[in-house]
Amino acid sequence: MSERLLGIYETLILRRPVVAILVMILIAVVMAFGLVGLKLDASLDSLTLENDNALAEYRESMQRFGSSDFLVVTYKPHKGDLFDDANLNTLKEINDELRGIEGIGKVTSILDVPLLYSPKIKVEALKEAPRTLLQPDVDRDLVRQEFLTSPVYRDLVLSPDAKTTIVLVEMTLDKKYQELVKQRDTLRIKRDMEGLSSEEAAELKTVSQNFLDYRTVRAAKEKIRVAEIREKMAPFKDDAEIFLGGLSMITADMVDFIKSDLNVFGAGIVLFIIITLAIIFRELRWVMLPLATCVLCVELILGYLGWVDWRMTVVSSNFVSLLLIITLALTIHLIVRYRELYRQFPNKEQLELVRETVNSMARPCIYTMLTTVVAFSSLVLSDIRPVIDFGWMMTIGLVLSLVVAFVIIPAGMMVCGKGAKNGGASSDGVSNDGESSHGHHDVSGVTLCFSRFTENHGGLVLGLSLTAAIVSAWGISRLQVENHFIEYFHSDTEIYQGLLLIDNELGGTIPLDIIIDAPPRIDDGSLSFADIMGEDDDVEEEVSEDMDPYGDPFAGMYADSDEGAAVGAELEAGAEEEDTAEVDPYGDPFAGMYADSDEPEGDVIAGSAIDDEAFFEDESEDFEIIEDSYWLTRAGIEDLEKLHAYLETLPEVGKVSSLVTIADVYSELVGHKISDLELGLMSLLMSQENADFLLWPYVDERQNQSRITMRIKDSMGDLDRSELLKKIHRFAIDEAGFEEEQVHFTGLMVLYNNMLQSLFRSQIMTMGMVFLCIMGMFLVLFRSLSVSVIAILPNLLAAGVVLGVMGIAGIPLDMMTITIAAITVGIGVDHDIHYITRFKKEFAIDHDYIASMHRAHASIGRALFYTAVTIIVGFSILTLSNFIPSVYFGLLTALAMFSALLASMTLLPKLILVFKPFKQEMV
Repeated sequence: MSERLLGIYETLILRRPVVAILVMILIAVVMAFGLVGLKLDASLDSLTLENDNALAEYRESMQRFGSSDFLVVTYKPHKGDLFDDANLNTLKEINDELRGIEGIGKVTSILDVPLLYSPKIKVEALKEAPRTLLQPDVDRDLVRQEFLTSPVYRDLVLSPDAKTTIVLVEMTLDKKYQELVKQRDTLRIKRDMEGLSSEEAAELKTVSQNFLDYRTVRAAKEKIRVAEIREKMAPFKDDAEIFLGGLSMITADMVDFIKSDLNVFGAGIVLFIIITLAIIFRELRWVMLPLATCVLCVELILGYLGWVDWRMTVVSSNFVSLLLIITLALTIHLIVRYRELYRQFPNKEQLELVRETVNSMARPCIYTMLTTVVAFSSLVLSDIRPVIDFGWMMTIGLVLSLVVAFVIIPAGMMVCGKGAKNGGASSDGVSNDGESSHGHHDVSGVTLCFSRFTENHGGLVLGLSLTAAIVSAWGISRLQVENHFIEYFHSDTEIYQGLLLIDNELGGTIPLDIIIDAPPRIDDGSLSFADIMGEDDDVEEEVSEDMDPYGDPFAGMYADSDEGAAVGAELEAGAEEEDTAEVDPYGDPFAGMYADSDEPEGDVIAGSAIDDEAFFEDESEDFEIIEDSYWLTRAGIEDLEKLHAYLETLPEVGKVSSLVTIADVYSELVGHKISDLELGLMSLLMSQENADFLLWPYVDERQNQSRITMRIKDSMGDLDRSELLKKIHRFAIDEAGFEEEQVHFTGLMVLYNNMLQSLFRSQIMTMGMVFLCIMGMFLVLFRSLSVSVIAILPNLLAAGVVLGVMGIAGIPLDMMTITIAAITVGIGVDHDIHYITRFKKEFAIDHDYIASMHRAHASIGRALFYTAVTIIVGFSILTLSNFIPSVYFGLLTALAMFSALLASMTLLPKLILVFKPFKQEMV
């Protein structure tokens, strides 16, 4: 630190320590008022990419196909058969309780679904109100068989052993939420593509804040709703095994687990740190000053987050623990340096001792912070909002920790004074000459063991380091960017058991949809007549007079045939009209169906999906015009059949449903393969209830799209989401014959997979850039290429060891573990800078590399050792958490600290001894 800056610092802090501390306390009091506004966000936005188009497609699909967020309640009675009166009555009570909860739009169970094969109904019955299980004339044995074997219900509502069923709880579609999302995203897209005017920028700010406020209220309601469902289900657990599953339940539980870990284990970590500091320093002030600094730093940053309404997420919640680590390391370095100076110069004034402590530690600490900031700022390059937030929070927190540590610790030293004289053999176990005193509390003896081992077994150090690097490289090659929600929880937890049950017996947990566009219309100019008819361009064929020269693929299909006559008769009987001006003379069953009609101004209801009675009674009455859907034709169904059948063969895929399912059922009911006419009129032949359940979830006639929906078994150990999506996509294009632009994947699985793949691209691939930046900062600090290269190598090894262990142990990279690379680099940089800085000072004394190494280990080595032990012991308590990511975080942080300590105490000094980088500049 320059003399001018040191003079200013001395005037403001060291000569007015009480004022400096009071100012910090005052700021902390102000920030404390922001703590009430601190929030933890686990919404869909916080778990997906920042600008993922798939998220907009997912929300649009939810609106168009009538899907919404849902929960699943499993029900398995302890006694009797599931279909006994008592158990069905209990299930009915559960349904009624759920329907009474605010925000639940629809509750569906085996009691409500339409029965089609119990016994097999006639197709005309689809137009009537559906028959259900509790009706008195229903044969329950037939119902059981239908639920187990029917293509509609198999693996959907009843487990294979017929002992467990589910209740599907669909939430009311939140239109206000969807509208706010749409407004915000529209303005965001315009901002990114062409920029916004000042008015639009202000509107975006307002809309974003409105969305954030509403999302907060919505999240609170979801949490209350999940809690209320559990409360309502609790009385029934005496009679049945009941589990709850679904996304909103998972996110609610994740938030609860994280909050619990922050409260319970946060307090535990602080307690462990207090005990460790007391054992190391054996003086109350050296326990209270670091503790006060850490608490103050964390309180300031959390208060700031609350004031500006910056939400913590499941990822960024870890930043509190990391900030604790780094701030603690800073305080220990300052304290150890002060105690060294006090032992060397016990008669100096306190002001001089503290001034020299700050002067000698400022440069390495500042560079440590800057290089650590570089490591964590790499997270900002991610496309994932919680990872970006984590990077920024750590960057701000690191700067804050440096400021707070250099205010509270030196000012506290000035207020506390020198304390009891402890010259000679120190309580740290090092005498004034730097050698071990072998006293009662000989910590330096441990660090000197490292230096002696490095001196006597340097070749072994290099050999083991090389071996570790090779094994780590192999481990890194095994790293997987994949994880399973179920693996976030211990196997004895209710959430784990519920998810496993739904996966194994009830068709899977994670939704995946395939939306398929219809092929181009024949009359839109994109296809030639030869293309339509399958002709080669160089082959001329005579066009039959039965073929529609304007390109109707169905015209003439039934001309002069019995089937055509039957079609004509059916149309004639149904229409009861004489007007034939709009009837296609070639037998197109759809021609003229909606001709000269306007969209309705009122609802079209009355007992069927489209009120065909009103339709035929008065041709002038308004009703909704929907263009003929390609998917409600034999050609459309046949296009879907191959892909649907393939999906059912995949072990990762649970229940699959699509128009193919409904077409097969309809064909069985009518006793023959369903025709184009029957497909086209299917919605007219169903009641509204049947159509809403069987038809409309799988086709959007306005957009001419079909939907295949499935559930993925998240608990499968070898599930590779990315590979599964690629495999299905390849089959859809290469085997099923769809064009690339026709096929769209959507659903929670797609969103989560996009996030996981982005993790690898944005983090692992940018670590090289991070090390280059750190290398540049080493060059500025050490002003030597050789020293900078020596400093970066142990860092690379430590990071490689941690990632390698993850690969070997099968710990996947996900949102919770991706930050460990930055953590390892940050810790390693701290060790390298402090050790080399101290080694250079020791080398300047006698130019003896061996002696300098021993003195560096006996001095700065103690600070590194204290920090490592404190953090390893403190974070080991996280292994007791019920939330597996917290367990991984504790273990990997401890491993990162141990790797950095070992590398800086063995490999780093050995490299210095081998290459002697200080020789020329010191001579």
